[in-house]
Amino acid sequence: KERNLRILEKELAEKPDDFLAHFFLGKEYRNGQHYAEAGKYFEKALALSEERPESLLRLKTFSYLGEAHLCLGQTESAEEYYRKGLEAFVDNPELLFGLGEARRAAGDREGAVQYYTAATKGRFGNRLANQDFLCRDLKPRIRLAEMALEERTRANPTCKG
Repeated sequence: KERNLRILEKELAEKPDDFLAHFFLGKEYRNGQHYAEAGKYFEKALALSEERPESLLRLKTFSYLGEAHLCLGQTESAEEYYRKGLEAFVDNPELLFGLGEARRAAGDREGAVQYYTAATKGRFGNRLANQDFLCRDLKPRIRLAEMALEERTRANPTCKG
């Protein structure tokens, strides 16, 4: 991890406007759960990615920015990034799932269910990544099941499953 950070920081020093260096440096900080630091690099990557409006990495940048803000407890700004991403990547399951996570964090159960459900029906456009299937099929369905179980347990406290 430290080695990757050193390499990417050196790359960034040599090419300060390199989208990929900013993106992957943000990703390294994200992987280490340093979300504030990751967000700085993703912000710059997002600004630099405007030249690649349909890039899969631009989509991931929106998603990672939303996630970073969620992890920092900033649900409103997280939602803003997910919504901006959806303007460019309409009905993308990963971004819809992220919006569901943001609504759930904000205490809006109905909104969360709406976005999780939409994520199960989302579309990917002309490119797929391995994690797309997790975002459309597995992750939102697990969240919906968790929420249904929570509701069932709340309605009948003696019911454990």
